[in-house]
Amino acid sequence: MTPAAILAAMSGDMDNFLAAVTPGGIEAQEKRGQIEQSFSETLPVRLQEPRSDFEKLGFVFGQEDGLFVEAKFPDGWRKKPTDHAMWTEIVDEKGRKRGMIFYKAAFYDQRAHAFLEPRFSVDDNYAEKDRTVSVVDACGKVDKKILILQNHDTAGVLAREEIKAWLDENYPDWKSPLAYWTE
Repeated sequence: MTPAAILAAMSGDMDNFLAAVTPGGIEAQEKRGQIEQSFSETLPVRLQEPRSDFEKLGFVFGQEDGLFVEAKFPDGWRKKPTDHAMWTEIVDEKGRKRGMIFYKAAFYDQRAHAFLEPRFSVDDNYAEKDRTVSVVDACGKVDKKILILQNHDTAGVLAREEIKAWLDENYPDWKSPLAYWTE
C-alpha cells in the first residue's frame, strides 16, 4: 500500500483511498483535474510573471480560492488541455500558445502555477538528420537557424549564443512575454 493510500484511509477519505489503490487511479484523478480546471475561468494563484503582465494582456482577476483565482480571459483566449495530465496551454484568439498552466490534481500533492511565454525562444533540434539551433517564432514568421556540423556540446553552446545574440540585436525585448505579438 502506498503512503498516499494510507493517508487517505487514515483520514477516512474512501474516494481518494480507492484512487490511490486502483492501478492508474491517481493518473485518472490528475486527468479529471486537468479537464475540470481547463473548463473553469481560473488561473493558478501562483504566477511566474507579475499579475500586472497578465492584466496588460486583458486578464481580469477576481476572488482567490486556494490554488486558483477567478480570471476572465481576454476575448477569444482559452485554455487547451495537452496530452499530459498536468499541463494546459493558454492560447490567444489566433490559436497561438501564449502560456502554460501546471496543475497536479493528485489529492496528496495538489499544486499549480502558470506562466506566459515570449513570442521567441531558442530550440536545439536533434530530430532532424543534422542538428540545428533555431529561433522558434510562435507567429511563424521568423526563420533563423544554424546548422551544427560538429555534433558536440561546444558547437551547440556556440550556436545557441549566436542565435541569442541575433535575437538581442533584432528583437531586444525577445524574452518578454508581452513583446512583439502584434507585429
